[in-house]
Amino acid sequence: MKIFYCISLILFTSAIAAGRDEFHTKGFYPKPSNKFGRDYKEIIIHGQKADIRDYPYQVILYYNNYANCGGSIIAEQFILTAARCLHNKKANKYKVKAGVSNIDEDGQERRVVKVFIHKRFHSDQPDFDIGIVKVDEPFEFSNAVRIINLPNDDQSGKVGDIVIITGFGLTNVLEAPEDETGDLYFIDVPIASPKECSKHIKSSKMNCIVSNTPPREDVCFGDTGGPVMKDDYLVGIVAFRFGCDRGEPEYFTNVMYFLQWIRNIISDN
Repeated sequence: MKIFYCISLILFTSAIAAGRDEFHTKGFYPKPSNKFGRDYKEIIIHGQKADIRDYPYQVILYYNNYANCGGSIIAEQFILTAARCLHNKKANKYKVKAGVSNIDEDGQERRVVKVFIHKRFHSDQPDFDIGIVKVDEPFEFSNAVRIINLPNDDQSGKVGDIVIITGFGLTNVLEAPEDETGDLYFIDVPIASPKECSKHIKSSKMNCIVSNTPPREDVCFGDTGGPVMKDDYLVGIVAFRFGCDRGEPEYFTNVMYFLQWIRNIISDN
């Protein structure tokens, strides 16, 4: 019997007080049991199968040999991901795999030597959900492995823009993890308005998507930290959601807001 993993996943309390967004994440990110080396956080729902050569900056972040999060190559030795993928974890337990269209394929593997989390990140708040990992050796660039462009004023991701989100794994909320192929999938969806996003939180540092028409293209277990792209520019980082396949907002960190922080980390390290 297949298990519906997205029932009763998250209990949120959202309150806006004195200009400060409050965000409750108790019980966030349940971990479905599995035996296949995959630790599911956000994964694409109802997406289309993708080839890594179309999204060669997508990587898989492993923790203790479990595929834990997604990420994007932003420099020869640096990966951009979500802070909550790295929070309270040891850098030497991570490795990164690049250049694969399936989670079980052999690709370029690198050990993580250093982790950077934005100093203002807190697991109970939505803002500043951004982190960077440095790997031990530069990636060898090819048609399946390369750097993604950081956003600029013309390519920053605005309301109504169609963005592409990629991820590995759970393509149907009725599928058990062991029934999934581990393939790379993508969805293309418009960036929602601030009004739609403010259903749960208000933040200038976050954007969101909302898919209301079945089959809803969505993110669910497994690829927190993965890329949100517009025309090969990295405009967002998959952060969190308020339920799978339910038409609720799916939030992502606005990369444009953190450009200077990203550049400082790379140049100083």
